[in-house]
Amino acid sequence: MPKQDRKTLKEYFRRGKMPDEGQFNDLIDSMLNLVDDEYPEPVPPLPPIPPVPPVPTPEIRIEVPANGKWHTLTNWSSSCRAYSLTAGCGSRKSDRYALIHAVAMHCMGNHFRINYTRSWYMFFLSKLKLRWASRGNAYALQIRTRSNYGENVNICCKITELWGEDDMTWIIK
Repeated sequence: MPKQDRKTLKEYFRRGKMPDEGQFNDLIDSMLNLVDDEYPEPVPPLPPIPPVPPVPTPEIRIEVPANGKWHTLTNWSSSCRAYSLTAGCGSRKSDRYALIHAVAMHCMGNHFRINYTRSWYMFFLSKLKLRWASRGNAYALQIRTRSNYGENVNICCKITELWGEDDMTWIIK
């Protein structure tokens, strides 16, 4: 049967008219059939995309001498900072080893904290120590051993910035 336009199809089904089989066929053939016409099933709308959080700061690896002196691990900054740090050093020659895992936070002024877990082998002078060092209004995280481990022995640190200057824009209006 030839395809019919809407006006013709409406005429078939006006009040008082009795459509015949051919007219019903015209009506059916004029409609879209998802099975016969092989149309894909409609895709439901995608949910809205949530806001993307900032990309985490990659882990930084630093090596400094295990000589008992303070070594700066971070940039000097006067804004709020938080770091996760894992560090270790060891010497087979002197049979001394030390590890530290810490979360160090600084929020300007005198409000700084370092929470840590330490482990060491041999005696207490093998320990690693952390501190916030100040230079005017700027602060930096520093590390040292309590004694000199000898030449060619380094403290190996992995540092991840948990909170930095860019993060302050979230809360400061």
